Amino acid sequence: MGGPNNTYLWQANGTELVGETLQILVLPNVTASTGGMYTCVVSNQAGNDSASTSVFVYPYFVSQPRDVVVSVGSSAMLICVVESFPNPAYQWQRMDGRPIHGGVSTIGRNLTISSIQYGDEGEYYCNASANGQTIVSEVGVIIGRLQSDIIIMSLKNPVREAFLCGF
Repeated sequence: MGGPNNTYLWQANGTELVGETLQILVLPNVTASTGGMYTCVVSNQAGNDSASTSVFVYPYFVSQPRDVVVSVGSSAMLICVVESFPNPAYQWQRMDGRPIHGGVSTIGRNLTISSIQYGDEGEYYCNASANGQTIVSEVGVIIGRLQSDIIIMSLKNPVREAFLCGF
C-alpha cells in the first residue's frame, strides 16, 4: 500500500505500541520480554493492510551456578538463570561426564540434590537452548563435607584431595 498519506500503527503481541507511528520500528535494549509477534498496520484512503513478524531473542545469562559447600546428608542447589524468547530449555551435566543419578533433580534452571552423598560432589554446568542456539554456563562446584568439617573432596584441583579439619 504505497502512498503519500499512509499512517502506521505498530502492535506487539496484539497490544498497540503507543507513540510508534513511523514506517520503521526500532527496538533498543532488546531483552527476552521484547520477543514476540510484531504487527505493522498501514492505513490510507484506499484502506488498511498489515504485516507481521516474530522477534526471537537468543539466550543470555542472568546468573550462573555458584560453588556450594554442604554437609553430607544436607541438600544442595545450583541455579542457572537464562532468559530468551521463547523460553529456554535447560540441561544439566557433570564435567567428568558421569551421569547425573536419580537422587539429583534437574528441573528447569535448578539442579537439586536432596541429600548429598559421597559421589555427588563434583563440577556441574548447565546448557540452555533456544532458537537453535545453546549457551554453556560456568561450572558450579558442589563440595560435600562431613559433620566434623572435614571436606571429603575439593574439586578446585581435582588432581589431589584437600582436607580441612575443624575439630
